Amino acid sequence: MISNQEVKTSVELTEGNRLYAECHNISENHEYAFYVKKDGKKVDTFWYSNKPNCVYWLTEPGVYTVTTFVRNPQGEVAVADSAPVNFEGVSIIVGNAGKRKFDPLAWAKNIKSVAEEIWKNRTRMVRIAAYDHKMAGKDSYLGIVWNVLSPLIQIGAYWFVFGMGIRGGRPVASPYDKSVTIPFLAWMLCGLIPWLFINAGIVRGAASVYSKAAIALRLRYPISTIPAGSVLIDLFDHFIMLGILVITLLVHKIWPNIYWLNIVYYILAAYLMLTALAMLTSTLTMIARDFQLLINSLMRLLFFMTPVVWTPDLMGPKAQFILKLNPFLYIIDGFRDSLLYNKNFWERPVWMAYFWIFFVILLAIGCGAQKRYKDHFLDLL
Repeated sequence: MISNQEVKTSVELTEGNRLYAECHNISENHEYAFYVKKDGKKVDTFWYSNKPNCVYWLTEPGVYTVTTFVRNPQGEVAVADSAPVNFEGVSIIVGNAGKRKFDPLAWAKNIKSVAEEIWKNRTRMVRIAAYDHKMAGKDSYLGIVWNVLSPLIQIGAYWFVFGMGIRGGRPVASPYDKSVTIPFLAWMLCGLIPWLFINAGIVRGAASVYSKAAIALRLRYPISTIPAGSVLIDLFDHFIMLGILVITLLVHKIWPNIYWLNIVYYILAAYLMLTALAMLTSTLTMIARDFQLLINSLMRLLFFMTPVVWTPDLMGPKAQFILKLNPFLYIIDGFRDSLLYNKNFWERPVWMAYFWIFFVILLAIGCGAQKRYKDHFLDLL
């Protein structure tokens, strides 16, 4: 028998608008349900579960209480109300946020904390990424072969449409010397293969935390390593695709040279940028699931707005400048400069500086978002 007097519920308001309620009559055999009430009227329900607490994010001002229901194995229910909490509205939160000053030291601490966490758990991260890569095609007959076969089908389609259909098989002139031409297939692959890595990294990175958050939180696995590990999964496939790219270049009699070593720099730059972006997008996906759908749609648009399978020769200088503001175009152009045009990565100092400044800002925002919300990911689930 359980009585109403035995049920004790505490409520507190944290982070301005986070209402946290917890029942202290905890037993392994009991189940808990909660009503959240505003000004005496029910606004949300948390159905019976073995969790003795609940979180509700407040949006409207009012007096809030939480009614707790405790049910024992015999089906007997005890009910108790919490003390009231007065919420004056989100304007207070915005006002407090507006008083916050830009603190570069805090940004640097966030980056340092995340970097140390990733480095400390790097071995586990690599093992988990390798396992996830191996298990990706476990339900299909060809298995991980599809990780390569699917991109090859895309490559064939783009080459047929853009190379044979639109261009009529014409080669592509070098942007540095118009008298030098490159076979379209070789030129296209030097841009398309890094794009496939970028596309997969962005899409998988945005969904990474949501897909593993529940397991990671229960096992106390560092959340910040999940976005970095998700990009690593696509990097494994990227190395295979690089082998196909090298074979294609050799078939077209484009021979290896010292400039090809620049690819190591561009792969590292792409991995770091994708990781920084995944830090931010994975957090946004946890907050709003629709963000993942938005990412999928935007990537289709971004592909055709980036000169991956088409050349921007006919565009004016201003339009070309706007295109280059996309930091991933720096990676794609870098692949072509290294493999086709014999250029080193330091020969574009302005765009190199722009890329790394963009990276640092994005990393700071992403690490800040992770630090701010990671303690509440289980609530967001």
